[in-house]
Amino acid sequence: MQKQFCLATEPWIKVIDLQGEVRELSLKSTFAKAHEIRCLAGELPNQDFAVLRFLLAVLQTVMYRYEPDGTEKLLTEPEDALRRWKAVWEDKKLPETVVDKYLEEWKERFYLFHPDYPFYQVPGIEGMGTSISPGRMIAAVGESDNKARIFGTYSTRGKNGITDAELTRWILHFQAYDTKSTKIIRGPVDPERGKLHPRIAWCGNLGAVYLEGDNLFETLMLNLVLLRTDVTEDACFAQPKPLWERDTLKPIEDNIRTDIDNQAELLSMPCRWLFVSRKQDTFSASSVVGENLDPKNAFLEQMTLWRPIYVKAKEGPVTDGFIPSLSDYTRESVPDRTDFGRGMWNRFNAITSEQEDARKPGIVLWMQKLTDQGILSEEKTVALKGIDTVYHKQQGSMVMDVKGSSIDMRLLFLGTRGKEWREMLDRIIRLTNQMAEIYATFYMETCEAIGHSYNGNAFGTRSEGAEMFYGAVDAPLRKWLSEINNGVTTPDESEITPEMFEKKWEATAFRTLDRCAKERIRSCGMAGIRIIESETATSGYTGLAACYDKLWFTIRKVTDHALDEIYWNMDPRSDRADEVCDYVREKINQYRRTADDPKTVRELALLRRSVGRNPEEAHQIAQTVLQDFEEIYRAATGYTRAERAVFAALTLYAKSFKDKYEDGHTEEASFGCAVRLTATDKETGKEDADCLKQIVRYMNRILSADYLQTLVRHADSLFRVQKGRMPGFDYGWFAKDLFLWQIREYNPSVKLAWSADFLRRRKTAKLDAGMQEQEETGPDPGTKKTKKARKTKK
Repeated sequence: MQKQFCLATEPWIKVIDLQGEVRELSLKSTFAKAHEIRCLAGELPNQDFAVLRFLLAVLQTVMYRYEPDGTEKLLTEPEDALRRWKAVWEDKKLPETVVDKYLEEWKERFYLFHPDYPFYQVPGIEGMGTSISPGRMIAAVGESDNKARIFGTYSTRGKNGITDAELTRWILHFQAYDTKSTKIIRGPVDPERGKLHPRIAWCGNLGAVYLEGDNLFETLMLNLVLLRTDVTEDACFAQPKPLWERDTLKPIEDNIRTDIDNQAELLSMPCRWLFVSRKQDTFSASSVVGENLDPKNAFLEQMTLWRPIYVKAKEGPVTDGFIPSLSDYTRESVPDRTDFGRGMWNRFNAITSEQEDARKPGIVLWMQKLTDQGILSEEKTVALKGIDTVYHKQQGSMVMDVKGSSIDMRLLFLGTRGKEWREMLDRIIRLTNQMAEIYATFYMETCEAIGHSYNGNAFGTRSEGAEMFYGAVDAPLRKWLSEINNGVTTPDESEITPEMFEKKWEATAFRTLDRCAKERIRSCGMAGIRIIESETATSGYTGLAACYDKLWFTIRKVTDHALDEIYWNMDPRSDRADEVCDYVREKINQYRRTADDPKTVRELALLRRSVGRNPEEAHQIAQTVLQDFEEIYRAATGYTRAERAVFAALTLYAKSFKDKYEDGHTEEASFGCAVRLTATDKETGKEDADCLKQIVRYMNRILSADYLQTLVRHADSLFRVQKGRMPGFDYGWFAKDLFLWQIREYNPSVKLAWSADFLRRRKTAKLDAGMQEQEETGPDPGTKKTKKARKTKK
């Protein structure tokens, strides 16, 4: 085999420059022009991560062996490490001559095809282990050898005819993220050692994170950790031994390395022993499992989140080390999908937490050291980026998804002065996660309430609900985080406190949760408001309104803030709704005072005959009833929504009017609760099942009505069927509800309130701009209040 395609001089690294153009550069050009490059721009986010780790391995080797001026001197003292890092950072570009000198020295090891030292490959394993097809090597295609992907991003010709530059990038990706399907018992490994289980390549175990600066130079420097972060005292790593400097690769016990003590060797670790050969316009490859690490307490790795391993003890769970956040120690290398669908902000507490059972990533500890030493300014803003590579839950033989996410933050949050801000962010993230769990439960219960079967996969349904909430809350939370970054940089920082931002986010989060819940109920159509029978519900009936009610009852347990002040948004039209309520109450009081007046008797009689009719059809009585209504709420021609609501409510009131002592009006008693109490026997206090079933039918007709006159007729039918049993309710509130019912965006909220009151059997359900206010009260005292009023009058 002849030497072909030198990575040091041939363009293969895909980048975006500061002008926004996508280019391919050689290894030398990438280091020389790093300050002119915006970022890496490979085919996948995790491919960029793999290429970044390779570049860092080269840079680690150079920085540990050379001074920035080119003098050859091994790095052994922590003070020298900080001095070298600072000198390069202040120069604002990488030492081009030093890097070129090193690449020229090892140029023979950077050929993609070479008779002895092909790049990231092991000669002599042709035909052994697993045969790697182009479709599997190219992760953007991600197909197995058994069948082709139907809707692939590459054509057959495109897969087989990729360039050497593309092939180089995919080899780095393959070494970092290969699945479990690569064989382990063939090739150089001794087959007599017994059956071993393959592992996912090392980067697939990581909750991968890295810091991104304004350009590639800053990105490389911010992730270039020169001191150990797993010890309390400053200490350098051992001397670098990158993969390309090793002459041979020898089999190791269980394929687990225990002797790696430097960053360059870790960053270039060959997780697969691979060999690629060109055949005309295509290529073929063979692979066996190479080297890996035991993930437990592998703190040499700087670019991952960590999660603790808990073991049982007499005093309770205790921490027994840490593993990368996507690794499952009980089932080797199977990622934990609980983070799937969450944004990078959700991991902020794992990055900044001060608790004993938490460990920060090495790059964050390194940034803290640089800011505390004054080498980096706390005002510097960086992007914290994360990569999610999701494998098949059970087998790990297939990549299900690749996601990248990021958040911008100031280095102030990582330093000593940022402790109270980190504690505030930790509380916010915990609260948001609690809200996601509550919404996930709500989502699962709504599926049950409308009769949707999820095949017993309750966890899957909960996960779907949680992902919906995280998707809705992601953009508002990112905006809130950017406001923190901007707010703390104001001239007078003493006026900015974490508590201010905490209260603001809680208000935003509760509004987002309420919007998600209402959108979920609205998406269920008529099933979202109907009352249905339930064998599990205590009252015998349930509905989505009960699920919604339970949602907010649970939310009130996790916060001390006054929710009514946070998310009850007042709309300009709510003043009109309040005027409707007040006018109806005043009109009822007027009828009570003049109950024996012939004019009042005649007016109530005309109203009774107008139930279910439009004001236009009963124009004379409508004009009489509405003559004292505020002019600003009346129309020159026709009738406004407010007028129609007043007229409809008063016609129903006239139907229930007997005398000034028994007129069916009880202030601050809700319509839904009154309908439910109709089924309650006054003597025994128990509900009549047959009566309740009949009432539910009428209530569902009211809830499903499309026109105001239809709704009023159904309500009138209910009153006539249950004549004498219907307790009083507030006709002022009812008129207000009817007004909001006519407004499209508030219509579902009104129906939801009526349904919730019916299921809850509570006393009140206020509505402001279509939002219901929940109050926990005892049994409805409406009837007692009427008797008490009668005694007082006597």
